[in-house]
Amino acid sequence: MRQTPFILVFVTMLALGMVGLLVLTTKLQDQAFELRSLQQQATELSYREASLESDVDKARSPQALAALASALGMRANTHAVYIELPSGKIVGTPTKVKESDMSSIVVKTAEESAAEAAARAEATQQAQARATQTQSQQG
Repeated sequence: MRQTPFILVFVTMLALGMVGLLVLTTKLQDQAFELRSLQQQATELSYREASLESDVDKARSPQALAALASALGMRANTHAVYIELPSGKIVGTPTKVKESDMSSIVVKTAEESAAEAAARAEATQQAQARATQTQSQQG
């Protein structure tokens, strides 16, 4: 009988230890899952950042700048004029660029290129239709 309180205390301590160990293990697993989720999110964000940096680099490229300038109607001026900074003197004759000047360097946007291709395809189809109609009338 004297050992009954000791056994009761021992069993209680053992049960509390097991419950504490179970709670600790569960908490560690939750934190491991959260860590894995945050690592995946960080990886996705780093891929997104790289993609955005690539988009910015493309937008800053000379080709993109030329396409935007052409879309706004800007043309390269073949009549260069310079300003001497110390004196403010203008060297050369300022001349406005004409639409026909340097037309070979006009950069077309994807929409303009697609519209021109569609117009060419339609013109080709109409020419073929006329040729077929002419052949059927002659034959």
